[in-house]
Amino acid sequence: MQLVQNPSSNTLGEASKLTGITEEKLKVDRRSNILGGAALLAESQGSRPPRLSDYSGAVAGNGGSGKSYKAVVGVGGGTLYAEQVLSALKKGAEGKTRDGEQISLPAKSLTVRVTEQGEVL
Repeated sequence: MQLVQNPSSNTLGEASKLTGITEEKLKVDRRSNILGGAALLAESQGSRPPRLSDYSGAVAGNGGSGKSYKAVVGVGGGTLYAEQVLSALKKGAEGKTRDGEQISLPAKSLTVRVTEQGEVL
């Protein structure tokens, strides 16, 4: 999720505070890193939208009612990046990591149903 810690941004530290996962684990553990990025995205969005496509502004860095994260790929990565993310969710994607691990993302509808209790289906 390209969490960073430099003079202009500390998304690594913020992700650690939001998740309770140590900065070191966020750096080296893929699952933890994804959870950290997701926590930043949720923090940027501010509230849970009814549709996945409503996260577009938070991903781009110019929307959501929460904290803005500018110029961090994945959160605040710009409009084009947000469009690419939403397209990958809609169409699905697959590929291999540098280590040769096969990853598959099945296509998903960008419309999400919300129950009366606020549970997203």
